Amino acid sequence: MHELRWRHDFMAFLSDMGLRPSPVHSLDRRDNDGDYSPENCRWATRSAQQRNTERALCARGAVRVGDRWRATIRLNGRTITLGQFETSAEATRVYRQAAIQAILMTEVISAVLGPTAHRDTCANCGLPDTPTPVLPAVEPPPPKPATARSRRRAEPRR
Repeated sequence: MHELRWRHDFMAFLSDMGLRPSPVHSLDRRDNDGDYSPENCRWATRSAQQRNTERALCARGAVRVGDRWRATIRLNGRTITLGQFETSAEATRVYRQAAIQAILMTEVISAVLGPTAHRDTCANCGLPDTPTPVLPAVEPPPPKPATARSRRRAEPRR
């Protein structure tokens, strides 16, 4: 409904969306499959829009397991199971909702903590920006006691 209203009345658009915050902002839809409405549109920078990609929102995220469908999403290198569903459409819907929430949370965290909050790689070298785990030292297993058979193998042949 808003899309048609905006198409014919710029003042309606302006009252719903307000002025553009800065020259680097442009209109973006949170759900690329959704309509142009105040609930689905926002002013966003190019970097924010690049995180709101077709790949993230339209990926199915549903896998058939027996006679049911499992919805999963991958966040920060972890696979999270969202649930088991009767139909592919249900699993896909749940996946898309989770993907949109993940994008929105990334934006909120970026707004609160600054642009480095969502960086997954090192700015200098491009490698993953995760600390290397320190593993505890492991003692080698004690040598096995020699058996008659192993002693025969160790003796040189004549």
